[in-house]
Amino acid sequence: MKRLCSLLLLCSLVALVAARAAAPPPTHRPLCEPGVTPPPNRFNSTERLRMLRNRMAQETAPGIDWYLVTGLNRMLSAPQPSEQYRSWLSGFTGSSGQILVSQTEAYLFTDTRYTVQADQELDCDWKFFDSLSTDRWVNAYNGTSVSLAVDAREIRARDYENLLNNASVKLVPLQKNLVDEIWVENRPEPIKQDIYPLAMTYTGKTWQAKVAQMRSEALGIGSDKADFLVVTGLDETAYLLNLRATVVANFPYFPSLVLLSADKALVFVDEPAYFYGNESLRKHLSLNSDGTCEAGAQLCIELKRMTELSPVANQLLTNTSRVWLDAASCSYAVQSALSKAAIISKSTPVQKAKAVKNSAEQVAFKDCSLMDSAALVAFLNQMRHRMANNVAMTELSASALLANYRAKIPEFRGLSFTTIAASGPNAAVIHYRPTESTDRSITKSEAFLLDSGGHYLGCTTDVTRTLYYGDQPVDEVRDAYTRVLMGVIDLFNLTWPSHLTTRHVDPFARHNLWSVLKDYAHGTGHGIGLFLGVHEGPNGIGRDYPLEEGNFQSIEPGFYQREAAGVLGFGIRLETICGVKLTGKFLRFEPVTWVPFERKLIKQEMLSPDQLRWLNWYHGECRKRLPEALQKIGEQAAVEEWLNAATEPIVVEVKSAQGVYANVVTTFMPVLVAVFLVSKSV
Repeated sequence: MKRLCSLLLLCSLVALVAARAAAPPPTHRPLCEPGVTPPPNRFNSTERLRMLRNRMAQETAPGIDWYLVTGLNRMLSAPQPSEQYRSWLSGFTGSSGQILVSQTEAYLFTDTRYTVQADQELDCDWKFFDSLSTDRWVNAYNGTSVSLAVDAREIRARDYENLLNNASVKLVPLQKNLVDEIWVENRPEPIKQDIYPLAMTYTGKTWQAKVAQMRSEALGIGSDKADFLVVTGLDETAYLLNLRATVVANFPYFPSLVLLSADKALVFVDEPAYFYGNESLRKHLSLNSDGTCEAGAQLCIELKRMTELSPVANQLLTNTSRVWLDAASCSYAVQSALSKAAIISKSTPVQKAKAVKNSAEQVAFKDCSLMDSAALVAFLNQMRHRMANNVAMTELSASALLANYRAKIPEFRGLSFTTIAASGPNAAVIHYRPTESTDRSITKSEAFLLDSGGHYLGCTTDVTRTLYYGDQPVDEVRDAYTRVLMGVIDLFNLTWPSHLTTRHVDPFARHNLWSVLKDYAHGTGHGIGLFLGVHEGPNGIGRDYPLEEGNFQSIEPGFYQREAAGVLGFGIRLETICGVKLTGKFLRFEPVTWVPFERKLIKQEMLSPDQLRWLNWYHGECRKRLPEALQKIGEQAAVEEWLNAATEPIVVEVKSAQGVYANVVTTFMPVLVAVFLVSKSV
């Protein structure tokens, strides 16, 4: 037996070494197989790759074998149109991914949400991997030296250090972006943002109080404290200073960095003069026009240019200084500028404070979400009317119409992401976004998935409903829709001990799909900011992180079936924003989105009594809450008839034996799953 175990261990080691030395296996590309017609949204990147490779060969840094495009900008934020280097180079328009280019190869690393989209958009010279991690590429060069160049301003310090851990990769940190240098023609102009204070009505706390809180939590003596706190996440600096900016690339914040010590509060921005010349900002930050503090100010900041970070750090820091920063939201260039001190790398206390909304923020978020629901419901009513009257509608025209309804709300400031309007098989692409080349008609014979959101002074929203405008939906689509809806309801019906993480909660959304060997390749939910990021950490569903009262997030199970020969292509997703409520030592979700579900797609006989009870309660709340909000945007009379029909209680009088059995499984299976998960966590 020992000899057998030794042999098996030896074989395993040999296999592991062979796997590390082998070239990384790319994701299969069915749309690049011989005889397949190229999709209309495929991009020919040949010329742009040639330009980059020529620029790589000209670089004075010796021996650049590969160049990394991270998909981020110099502030590690979502790039505005003039900074979208990844999509310009490759044609891939997904929101997440990294690119590696050599003189002969071109790789995209993205996640499973974009598997179908990447296959459509990338030409067949590209290989792609359904993982954001470049580990498989790094492992392929185990024992063989290879050089990799990257703009040090556009890579997370954490990711840079991970690459450093492999002796085979020689990193070449640049202070420039090579794609930036070759992108000359037809490049959008940078968008200048207006910056303004966010009122106490929405923040519930002054920026001075927030700074004092961060100093108390982060600075001082002790192993969990530091001498300096550096805040680099743009959503965190915007939250900390109670400032927002013109929405650009779907985000309402601006380039900034905050450095706090016990006696200093330094804010680094691109143009301090902009703040000095803006009376509203000066008053908000207690500054005079020359940058000095107002007399009697409780707390005053010093504004610095972003380019001054390195010299200021050299002046302030010593070899014994301790600097707390988050290497996940800090660039390698910024961390290098602070390297004179000892770096304590972990999430900043700003992140958690931002995610746990105070009482004023909770009220603002709920009121605001109701108004967003009213705009979406008014749009759904109009869409129903147009489709009934055979008015031609497409994915793009529907997106534009919805944006007009959201703009009726005075506090609206912009879309929180590009609307995902997906008809029929397009909805099988999880994060599909319509373009002129892919724009598809919305018909009465196919489901229509609509995932959209807005930025408002009091909230950020992200809501999905899957709709149907015909009379006879396909049974396969109805079954999938109902199972996804059952997952939504099961989460809202759930109460769980507050010490458990959301990893324990996640199966309740999936088990109705698992029971028929189905699943979805994305998270069940993510945190949502208050007029900040539409995806906000650290909370979510499916993570090893416990929720708290005051968290707001999405619940969004789904199902996606790719179109193939003889196989119907469609997608289902149902996304509702919720708050987290604590009762005793137990947590539960409370909806703050009030948009009815699609009755035509619900197989009522599949619902358990508890699920049906919740659905009727939710629709009753929609009917009760929406009229006043609809009146504020002048839509109550137009929507009343449709809203009453959409929220009519569902009554199921007779159940088949099969339906009774299904409901028994639906009721008790989550309990068994929860018992198992709790036992594993003890």
